[in-house]
Parts: sequence; C-alpha cells; structure tokens
Amino acid sequence: MSLFFYWCGSIRYKEDLPPLGMNYIKLGLQDVLYDPKTKEIYTPNTKELAKIGGEGLQSKADSDIIETEQRFSEADHPRDKKGKFTYKGGSGDPSPTGANDLEVKGFYSQAKLNNHWKDHQAMYQKDGITTKEQYLQRALDLVQSPVGGSIKGHLTKENHIVRYDEKTNDFVKANIKRGIITMFKPDEGKIYYENTRRGDLEHGGKS
Repeated sequence: MSLFFYWCGSIRYKEDLPPLGMNYIKLGLQDVLYDPKTKEIYTPNTKELAKIGGEGLQSKADSDIIETEQRFSEADHPRDKKGKFTYKGGSGDPSPTGANDLEVKGFYSQAKLNNHWKDHQAMYQKDGITTKEQYLQRALDLVQSPVGGSIKGHLTKENHIVRYDEKTNDFVKANIKRGIITMFKPDEGKIYYENTRRGDLEHGGKS
C-alpha cells in the first residue's frame, strides 16, 4: 500500500474521522490499482480490468475477446449433434464449381506468399510471370473462376476450393475466408488433379 494513503488513513482513524473512500491499493509503476473489496485490478494505461478469483487472474479484456470469438464461431460454424463445428450454409459458402469471391485476396500470410514464390518461381517464369505479385494474381484469377472449359474444380472436406487449369497446368487451393493456400504446376499434370479430386471426394469433398 502507498505510504501516503497509509499515513492519511492512520491520521483519519486516530481523529475518529470517516475514511476517504480510497479503497485502492497501489501495486507499483503508478499505474495499477487494486480494490481489496472486489478483488479487481485496474490498469489506467491500458484501460484493462482484471479480477483475482478462484481460477486465478483473468483479464476482462481477454474474456471479452474469448466471448466474441465464441459468438463468431457459433454463428458461422453451428455445432452438429456431436458438438463439432460445421460449415454454415449461405450465399457466402464456397462453390465447388461456381465462381468464388475470396474474403482475403492473398495467401494466408506474406511469409507464405514469399515461400511459395521462392519454391515455384522457376516454373512460372517460363509463363512470363517474373514477380510474386503476378504469381499471386494468377492464383486469385484461377481459384475464383467457375469450372468450365479447361478449368476443373471441386471442394475438399474442409471446404477448401480447388481449381486446376489443364491449359496452364496450374493447381491452386484456397480457403474462402483465409485466402490462398498454394499454387503450383504438378509434375503429373492432369493425373495429379484427378487423383487429388478422387481422394477428396471419397473423404467428404463436393463436386
């Protein structure tokens, strides 16, 4: 407890005066306050309120984030009878054969784009693609295209969008909410896609 508050409290106690109502205990750094009655810790600098309880210290900000994530998960992925999250139907669902509009117009992360471009740039330079931005755009154009002509496609069990272009031998996979997972030119070409499609459909995918 701050010596100043302790001194003030002692003087008022000796003078038989009511307390000032300063219930907070100063914990240090001049920016953390603790209320012994409610067992709450308040940090003015970050405006966070935490509480010491039977389960330990839990930040109110953290609990709010967790609650928000739970509401989002329940809304977008209703649970089935076994309690597992499912993919909710609706206009925003990925289409196995139709056009798709990715919410994230890129790879999962910049690092993944850099790594995929590094691994596959040699095979794409033959097509005149010399930058990772061009590589990314090609992946977006293909994965968002509907099936038809030289473009084949389906969905995996996890609702990942898969597209394969027979003309360019491009194989791409993406998640409609998180972006592109990969794009490359398989050595086996069309046979690689057909085998992939067969396996995906056998394990719950959609065509």
